Amino acid sequence: SKKIKNKKLKILDLGCNQGRHIKYLYNRKFDNLYGVDIMKKAITVFKQNSSVKEKKHIKIRQDYIQRYLNKTKNDFFFASYTFGATIELLHPSFDIVKELIRVSRKYVFLYINENEHWYPRFYVFEFRRNNAKLIYKNKFGKMSFLVFEKNID
Repeated sequence: SKKIKNKKLKILDLGCNQGRHIKYLYNRKFDNLYGVDIMKKAITVFKQNSSVKEKKHIKIRQDYIQRYLNKTKNDFFFASYTFGATIELLHPSFDIVKELIRVSRKYVFLYINENEHWYPRFYVFEFRRNNAKLIYKNKFGKMSFLVFEKNID
């Protein structure tokens, strides 16, 4: 959050659950935040536990990730991110990497288990194939934190 100076840029939390990570960014003065999650109860809990001011700056909704991304305009978000199994559980018939690159203008952040999940993906290869490059990687046990930057020609 320190490297992104413009706190008004649109940022998407994919699989936001109750909005823990969105609230972290909001508390660091980001104020154009979006979230989507399939669990209606999680979204309800977020709405019950959020102030009116937070709700003004955080647009969160219950939906399928696939449908949400399909309805999103190209480059709508400055950056997108996901933590955990959110994208690892999406069936490979939906090209999550292509869609994340399409809707993200600059960055995609992933905190994932690259190797032990239902639908293995070769993330670095898939992002490169979709015109994005890996600019940072760090391992935390079985989890990887990956940062991809969209190539702008």
